[in-house]
Amino acid sequence: MESLKTTLDDIEALLDEERRAIARADSARVMELSLEKERAMNALLRGGIGDHPELLPQFRRMTERLRENLVLLVHARACI
Repeated sequence: MESLKTTLDDIEALLDEERRAIARADSARVMELSLEKERAMNALLRGGIGDHPELLPQFRRMTERLRENLVLLVHARACI
């Protein structure tokens, strides 16, 4: 379970960095981060995140932040 918690923490850090990269319009870094997020999300799924209800609140917050960054990306693309 600690490994899943660490992975969630890592994804949150990636989301913070992604938000900063979006603000800088650094598309190369945004793409790199998307690959890192994909690997981390796959690790969560392989680790059975659904079997750890104690992690679900953090997982829900993380998914909300994913959505927020997606909205920022869509908006940034529309502005270009």
